[in-house]
Amino acid sequence: MQFHNFDLNLLRSLDAFLTERNVTRAAERLFVTQQAMSASLRRLREHFDDELLVRVGRNFELTPLATALIDPVKTSLTSIQTALQVRPKFDPKTEQRHFKVAMTDYAAMVLMPSVLRLLLQSAPYTVIHVERLDADSYNRLERGDLDFCVGLIDWENHKIYKPSEHIRIEGLFRDDFVCVVDPAHFKLEGDITLEQYINAPHGQVSFGSDWRTLIDRGWLRAGIEPRIVTKAPSFSSLIMMVPGTPLVATIHRRMAQSMAHALNLKIMECPITIRALEESLVWLDRNDTDPGHVFIRDLFKKAGMDI
Repeated sequence: MQFHNFDLNLLRSLDAFLTERNVTRAAERLFVTQQAMSASLRRLREHFDDELLVRVGRNFELTPLATALIDPVKTSLTSIQTALQVRPKFDPKTEQRHFKVAMTDYAAMVLMPSVLRLLLQSAPYTVIHVERLDADSYNRLERGDLDFCVGLIDWENHKIYKPSEHIRIEGLFRDDFVCVVDPAHFKLEGDITLEQYINAPHGQVSFGSDWRTLIDRGWLRAGIEPRIVTKAPSFSSLIMMVPGTPLVATIHRRMAQSMAHALNLKIMECPITIRALEESLVWLDRNDTDPGHVFIRDLFKKAGMDI
């Protein structure tokens, strides 16, 4: 297994096979034909003198050697990617860089306007790609598929991810929760009482069967089981469901303040205690000294202080 005889182009193919465990899906991942991936698999099998991927029933499984290769291959690819992205300097006025950030719809609505305003003022050719934060986002961050994640640091909701020592975290801003109703359909004077809150129809945000929001945990700690009449995929979609209904939506204060007036909704203090939300910026230590990453981190921190 001489290093100088190994085609480094095969590393990406090997990583795709180890991740997808399927030739077709590996080809789709790398945007190549299935025939090309099959050829790469043959070359890898010859090099390692191992089948790597074997059929077990209707599925494919990794051989012991292939399983042992997963971490070293990902580490090697990440190191190569980092080396290729290193810049001796970063000139925000002229540099053309792209950064991928995963965040919730709430963070995008509250934080990104300030981020983009600062970005356009100082780095007009830099692009920030925003993706939805989900259960796999932090794994993708470790793999190098993302540059940053923005969200609540709550690893309980990311059961398929175990934080490594390479994770870096910096707080951006805090927010609390309020209740939003349509005053034409939810008659009350002043703030909503605990009894009214418990008996009202509620909307719930669901990010998946294993994901508990801070609101879900607040309900649990308060010992109440609200009457859930609808589930929404995001907080922004939940508040859009309230107009014309007697629904109560428990959402972030900043989101309520930005949307309630346009929707003719009323904002009230929540009658139960819900843990404050702390949004943080997350990245990996391998990018600590990259001038472009440092610039974007400073941008997000400044935007967090401005909102």
